[in-house]
Amino acid sequence: MQHALVAELSSSPGRFGLIEDGSGVDEVLAELEEALDARRASVGASLTALPEPPSLTQIEAMLGSAPLFVEIEILFAPQLSVDPVMLLRRLARIRSPRVAVWPGSLEGGRARYSEARRPDHYDRPIEDVIIFRPVVRAFPDEPCFAIERWMN
Repeated sequence: MQHALVAELSSSPGRFGLIEDGSGVDEVLAELEEALDARRASVGASLTALPEPPSLTQIEAMLGSAPLFVEIEILFAPQLSVDPVMLLRRLARIRSPRVAVWPGSLEGGRARYSEARRPDHYDRPIEDVIIFRPVVRAFPDEPCFAIERWMN
């Protein structure tokens, strides 16, 4: 299944995956690290190491080679003027597969983050995305996530 999933993530330019954050996300990350033969990249650690807020071009360059992203909350900072979903889509067009842990909710075809009255609020419809929802395993050989496909 791992190879088929990687192929599916790479089959359409701009398609990427989002992991629903919460209980079980570490198991999903471990499986994806193995499937992608890559380590997770902390977006927050990368961007906060800079002396000033980076431009979109700098952000894309810094994240360009990583396929698996965690701690993306910094992308919602109004100072960066970044649309996190569009950034992930652009990165997936350059190189795929790309998968990120989504720190907000993923429901009804929408990606949300924060509350409506806050400056970091985000609410956007998304499509052509594969959603990984962590699940509790009864046996070690069962998948640790369920997959939803939000396609056109």
